[in-house]
Amino acid sequence: MTDRTAEASGSRTWSVIDPRSVAAPETTLAFGGLLTVLVIWLVPAVVVAGDVPPIPVLAIALGTYGLLAVATRSVVPSVVAAIPVLATVNADVPLLRGPERTVDLAVVIGDLAVVAGAVLLVLWLFETDASASIRTPRELLGRSWRTIGWPAAFLAGFAIWALLGAAFATHDPRTAAVFGLTQLRYVAYFVVAAGLLAVGYATLRSLTGAFVLAMIGHAAFALAQFANRGSLGVSTLGETPRSNELTIVLLGHAMPMGRFLGGLVGNNAAFVSLALPAVAVLVWMVADPDLTARFRLLALSGILFLGTFCVPLSQYDSAVLGFAVTIVLAVMLASSRYWPPRYRAVFERERPRLLGTATAAAVGMAVIVAVVGADLVLDVFPLVTGDNLETRLADYRRAYALALDHPLVGYGGGNVEPVAAEIGFSDDVAIHSIVYSHLAETGFVGLGLWLAAVFAIAVRAIRLAWSDAPDAAVATALCVGALGFLAIALLDQIWDNHTSMGAFWLFAGAIAGRYRAWTRDRELSMR
Repeated sequence: MTDRTAEASGSRTWSVIDPRSVAAPETTLAFGGLLTVLVIWLVPAVVVAGDVPPIPVLAIALGTYGLLAVATRSVVPSVVAAIPVLATVNADVPLLRGPERTVDLAVVIGDLAVVAGAVLLVLWLFETDASASIRTPRELLGRSWRTIGWPAAFLAGFAIWALLGAAFATHDPRTAAVFGLTQLRYVAYFVVAAGLLAVGYATLRSLTGAFVLAMIGHAAFALAQFANRGSLGVSTLGETPRSNELTIVLLGHAMPMGRFLGGLVGNNAAFVSLALPAVAVLVWMVADPDLTARFRLLALSGILFLGTFCVPLSQYDSAVLGFAVTIVLAVMLASSRYWPPRYRAVFERERPRLLGTATAAAVGMAVIVAVVGADLVLDVFPLVTGDNLETRLADYRRAYALALDHPLVGYGGGNVEPVAAEIGFSDDVAIHSIVYSHLAETGFVGLGLWLAAVFAIAVRAIRLAWSDAPDAAVATALCVGALGFLAIALLDQIWDNHTSMGAFWLFAGAIAGRYRAWTRDRELSMR
């Protein structure tokens, strides 16, 4: 937080906010750890052991957390910590049940934390000292635009386009409308995270630290699921109710398991998609010389712990590829400070060209897989097979053909899965690729808006990662984690996971807010 914001915080009239706790990332981490223990460990333990309804227990835990925050005058760090922790928990309350095999309109537990964050921003706005430079609504809009910018505009455009497309949905307009409303949820996550970082209430370090603690908590819960050899029966809290059998081989022992492994994130695909960014951040922590040896050792243990569940227990080939991408890039970038000066200078000078080469190589690999065949190409990688990828490639071609039939608004958000087999897909399953899913269901315009949002935030993230900002290394780790996340998103069905997409756009907003704060401080220093 800048000195300017800290001074503004010093004259707050809202008594439960302690300015010192606002500026202390360790307070945020402490509340993040507390909430992880309460929601991800203690509440399920009480529900399973006492055979009691989960919602009242969860409400008591959250109420206790809130009372502690008020009693310690730590409302801001407690809310900041709650946003990334609760965003990883898939507990929800359905408001409108959709038809079978479609999405429901629901309030997710992470929404409560985001609303609390929005309230903090509104209170900040009405504080005389903090908002003294904002004199008119036009100035407020201008400052907001400079903070969230084009990424939020494109993402909101995608959500609105999906809502408009509901009127033309081929199968079920209601499901398409719910799909569009769900995308608006991610806009809110983006805007609130960006605002909290822009005004100095949160930092990239505190936000990512709380997120990593939550993912380690989910991994520990997954360990309990694995030991139980089945679901623990707390699907209301976010545990997946699905139980299709898989065989997991661990240390030479084959164990029949279900697809419940993933803590309270929702399912194992969602868990892995969020574990990869957590691993990237932990790699940065291991290489950070400013951290003590104890914290670096704990970070290394976290990598091994999460990695154990990412690779052998997830049973997703795309998870193996995403994990490999994350580890290799994270280690390479985190260790660059220890390279010989000559090689480090070459690397920093050639970074744009290297990024372009890596992108071209990834696109080339995708083309080779499509032309030569998934089995022949992917079977050369250890722990990876292309057994079902040929089927997915056929579904991708069908998705493209469906988009040609409905080029503007698509088939309708969430409309493919219920009738997929009837319209030429391999089975009644969702399209296992966020790109082809958005293409088929929202048309070329919808996909274009979504990709524009991703590209716009990627530009800001890369500029921040290669800047002289104090937390540039954290931004770099998040960039690497995002690549691993997108590697999974391109090959798996995660668009309907509230946790996966919510956390992705939450940290995209955090990047946008931090980028705005960095550019603002740089402009002030040049005056």
